[in-house]
Amino acid sequence: MVSRWQNGDAAIVSLFRTAGVRSEVKVLLPHAAAVYDLRRRELVTTGRGFTTAVVPNRASFFAVLPSKAPAAKLCCRRKPGRVTWLRRR
Repeated sequence: MVSRWQNGDAAIVSLFRTAGVRSEVKVLLPHAAAVYDLRRRELVTTGRGFTTAVVPNRASFFAVLPSKAPAAKLCCRRKPGRVTWLRRR
């Protein structure tokens, strides 16, 4: 089963099968894209297709983006601000 969630030019694609044995599949895309394996946290390709293993009862998730994602950058203030504590009721 292939599922796809679209958000603008970006998509999340999942591959899932409940029966059979582990097998290699080739995924073809309609256009070149940067594809990231979300489980392994790595870039798979920047082309029009890729090969991956489909393992029964284990979903694989891929981010399909129009171009490579920039490196994440965390910025924070030098002086800490006011801390607000929240309590669960």
